[in-house]
Amino acid sequence: ITQLDKAIKQLLPNPAKMRLRLSRTGKEISLGVYVLFSLVSAALGLVVMHTFVGLSLGPATLIGVLLGVALPHLFVGFMIKRRKKKFLGNFPDAIDVLVRGLKAGLPAAESMRIVGAEMTGPVSQEFTRITDGLKMGAEFDDILWAAAERIDLPEFNFFVITLTIQRETGGNLGETLENLCDMLRKRRQVK
Repeated sequence: ITQLDKAIKQLLPNPAKMRLRLSRTGKEISLGVYVLFSLVSAALGLVVMHTFVGLSLGPATLIGVLLGVALPHLFVGFMIKRRKKKFLGNFPDAIDVLVRGLKAGLPAAESMRIVGAEMTGPVSQEFTRITDGLKMGAEFDDILWAAAERIDLPEFNFFVITLTIQRETGGNLGETLENLCDMLRKRRQVK
């Protein structure tokens, strides 16, 4: 698959955008696997349309190519949407855990580690990635903004902005996050 990845880098105009889209699924899907899935979908579409539906080779090939492009794109979109929904469902609870840790006197990074350990699903996955990045020595703001780009939710972006501003200006982070949590829950009720 690494050879396929090299070929894809040459063929795709912007593989970084596709990698980012694939990372938003929360799964380890390489570009090679994605393209392989596209090719298999196209081939199956061609065979089904030509053999079972009885279309001539030209239209069957066109439909196969369309299926090869559309099916993987739609499937990845479905996975991203499902992951975002799960993340939003647990995010206010994660902020509650974070606030409790801060009120207990723990630093923000340690409170985030607890969120990663206590929560499940995409929230746990992302907070664990954040704390792992901090352990490796990366900058706090850089890790948060990378997570915000992966998660791609306005609610998480607001969380990152809140933490970034709070680190620069100081003040009561626990109270600020409690207000954010209340706002997120009210917003969910309105939806």
